[in-house]
Formats: sequence, C-alpha cells, structure tokens
Amino acid sequence: MDFDWDLFSIVLKSFSKAVVHFLSLSDQSKFIYLTLSSNTTNVYISSTVPFPLGTAISIVTNGPFTSNVIANSGVTMYLAGNTSGSTTNTRILAGYSMASLLNVGVNTWYISGIGIT
Repeated sequence: MDFDWDLFSIVLKSFSKAVVHFLSLSDQSKFIYLTLSSNTTNVYISSTVPFPLGTAISIVTNGPFTSNVIANSGVTMYLAGNTSGSTTNTRILAGYSMASLLNVGVNTWYISGIGIT
C-alpha cells in the first residue's frame, strides 16, 4: 500500500479572531480559535472569496459561550450526518466545541464536529 506522506505532514496553524470574522483565502488549512463570547464566522460566496475545492478550515470555541457559523446568501452549508439533507444558513457551536468546514463544490460546504446544532 502506498501512502502520500505529505498528506500526514500538514499542521494546522491557529489564530484568534475578533467577534465577527469573514473567512478569507488566508484561512485555508488553519483553525480559528475563538476565545471571546458571541463570535460569528461568515462564509462568503465563491465570487467574493474563491476557495479551492477541498479547502478545510476548523473552528474551536474555547469557552462556555456559543458561536455562530453563517453561510452568507448563495452558500449552501450541509450538516454532516444529517440524513434529511436539509441546510440552514446558521449553525450554532456550543461552548468548548469543535467544527470543521470542508468546501466540496462551488458555494457548497459541509460542517461537522461536536456541539453543532
């Protein structure tokens, strides 16, 4: 069996963000470390921020507060494991939770993790 060892050498870099953050190309392969209450992370449409397919971004809430991940108008965000296939523009991350966003198509993202509603 052959392995692409470069895949296993990826290290996510962390950075803290202000209360409202709009995802940008520089956020690729990073995790956003939220330490303030009532954070909001926004996902723009591809014509505004052209994320390549396969872009992965993680979000960690480090505190007893909730945070929002908002898919802006024109963006579809599926909750992984939701068998109904329904989408919601806003997902709520509970305190001390972790979520991963994966871009699987133009304006199409999946969100997965622990503590997401």
